[in-house]
Amino acid sequence: MRLGLLTFDGGATYYNLNPGPVTFNNVTYPGSGTSLDPRGLGINPLVQQLWNHMPLPNEVNGDCGLSRCDMAAGVGNIGGFKANLALPQTSNFGVLRLDHDFGDKWHFTSSYRYFKLAIATHDQVDIGGMLPGDKLGVPASRSLAPQLPWYLVAGVTTNISSNITNNFHYSLLRNWWSWSRTGDTPQFDGLGGALEPLGESRDQSLSPYNVNTQQTRTRFWDGRDQMFRDDVNILHGNHLFAVGGTYQHNFNWHQRTDNGGGINYQAVYQLSAAKGTGISVVTPTAVDDAGLGKDWGRDYTAALGIVSITQQAYTRTGSNLTLNPPLTPASDRSTIPFYNVYFSDTWHMKPSLTLTYGMGWTLEMPPVEKEGLQVELVDEANHLVDTQAYMHSRQQAALQGQVYNPTVGFNLVHNSENGRKYPYDPYYGSFSPRVALAWNPSFSKDSVIRGGYGRIYGRLNGVDLVLVPLLGTGLIQPVQCFGPLKDGKTCLGSGAADASNAFRIGTDGLVAPIPAATPTLPQPLFPGINGIAAGAGEALDPHFRPNVVDSFNLTVQRQLHKGMTVELGYIGRRIQHEYQPININAVPYMMTKGGQQFKNAYANVAVALGCAISTNACGANVPSPLMADGTTPNPAYGAYLNSIAPQPFFAAAMNPSYCNGTFSNGAGTYSNCTAAVLDNELGNFTGQN
Repeated sequence: MRLGLLTFDGGATYYNLNPGPVTFNNVTYPGSGTSLDPRGLGINPLVQQLWNHMPLPNEVNGDCGLSRCDMAAGVGNIGGFKANLALPQTSNFGVLRLDHDFGDKWHFTSSYRYFKLAIATHDQVDIGGMLPGDKLGVPASRSLAPQLPWYLVAGVTTNISSNITNNFHYSLLRNWWSWSRTGDTPQFDGLGGALEPLGESRDQSLSPYNVNTQQTRTRFWDGRDQMFRDDVNILHGNHLFAVGGTYQHNFNWHQRTDNGGGINYQAVYQLSAAKGTGISVVTPTAVDDAGLGKDWGRDYTAALGIVSITQQAYTRTGSNLTLNPPLTPASDRSTIPFYNVYFSDTWHMKPSLTLTYGMGWTLEMPPVEKEGLQVELVDEANHLVDTQAYMHSRQQAALQGQVYNPTVGFNLVHNSENGRKYPYDPYYGSFSPRVALAWNPSFSKDSVIRGGYGRIYGRLNGVDLVLVPLLGTGLIQPVQCFGPLKDGKTCLGSGAADASNAFRIGTDGLVAPIPAATPTLPQPLFPGINGIAAGAGEALDPHFRPNVVDSFNLTVQRQLHKGMTVELGYIGRRIQHEYQPININAVPYMMTKGGQQFKNAYANVAVALGCAISTNACGANVPSPLMADGTTPNPAYGAYLNSIAPQPFFAAAMNPSYCNGTFSNGAGTYSNCTAAVLDNELGNFTGQN
């Protein structure tokens, strides 16, 4: 593959992408002219230079990544490389405690705890020695995950009287951690972005060091949470009263370089023709018939240096979303106040009967960012999108065979709905009653019957309260160019470019096309309408609220003798308003066409293919598209697909030109639209989990 030769049958057949002859293992393979590479360029010199910085494969057990190969024979496109990776780590931990009594009624306690962790990880690894200090063939970690938390707590317990006790505590938690990585550094001087042959992957990208966003993104979290808590216990007759409250001032400073959806703030050029990318590739018939079309596309585009997608995340600040200088991380500094008060009474009503009851109230305010750097999802009227109402409208339209797809955009919180303060409405209804009863019946002194009910409200961590409002399009503006052309300017779109006109790195320049960033962004921003199209974005629902858990229990406990106790009971929980991420652009499975819903059409086909039996049975009876000689079309393939019962949904939904075609193996024509769908999407049916 380093020479521009591709094989997909263990070396029996080689495809020479070069216009001229190439010799490998003492065998000379004639050039293909322009039959495989329409531009007649062959192996990309810059990609070839990149691969010269990679060690040769040393895994001979057939670990060949994405392509078939025979490593024991030394043939194949991709081979595995294994070596030891040093991941040193050091940690230090310390505790300091001080207690003191100020007389017999005042008791002071305090503690300070310190922890420091320095650890290397395998998220980003250099095996080619391209980065400073590294060596070819010696894996070196290029990612660190340091942590530096500490905790201070102090409290005073006061015996106010013989039956009243007060406990006051203050604590400060510093929670700091970081992902420190080399990032998507271009492999050569002058490159506009890092090259990523075979696409986003940590282990299967043909680059000396991986540049996939999931492992190369950097970030830090600096949380400083202060808590004040006071509790009073009062013993009065047969009652033990408890009353108290808590206030937390949570300050969270977060900084990151990616949009949370696979795009980092450094430009990356993917060299891949996998499904969903911007390049259309013609696959040799023998390779396609062997089911290796995806492998061909990946290896072909990588070897020729064809850029299928360019992507980068721009970051912005200010009320008009001013573009930051290059390589500026996005950040937000949010404050989240939390309040809690409670009252409870444990009442020893009789020697055999104890009642406990109480009420709590909690309020966690929505996060407030210091400079209003929080993004909302809005409609054309600049009103926040109500997710439940949106999904209901989408469902009702789908049931009528229609598509509900209104224009939505993004806006900073202070620019939304005439100036909102919070990204979602505060929820003031978090009242938590609880009651419990324990009874020791007189007719059975060795038995206790207990029952109770309680309600609690949940809280979310900083990922949802701090990160999500930052990830909406605007503060981080992810952009992609699908199908960049060799003119260095045009993005033709997904699947529109091909090997004859696609941009090739080095050959057509070192900087591939990518949508340019404007100095500011309009508010609201409607990607693709008043601004360039954007990658995935996130936002919180305006009616977001904490989940609620109702718990019930009823138990009977009996002591059989002093050494044995038996207990029988019921415990139940009912959870409502659980946090759930929702993709508002998900395909509506209830879409109705021809009197049938999509889900039923899909299910009927899956059952016919045997997918309801097992994973192995799914599609097992589908004949091969080719006869045993590997070249002659198999009529049984088309006959089998035509025999599956036609589904009204596909007949009504698909274009007639789609349904009137010929089977992909060239043997026979479609008898109905369902056969056409099966021929084109068979892998998606049989490849399900």
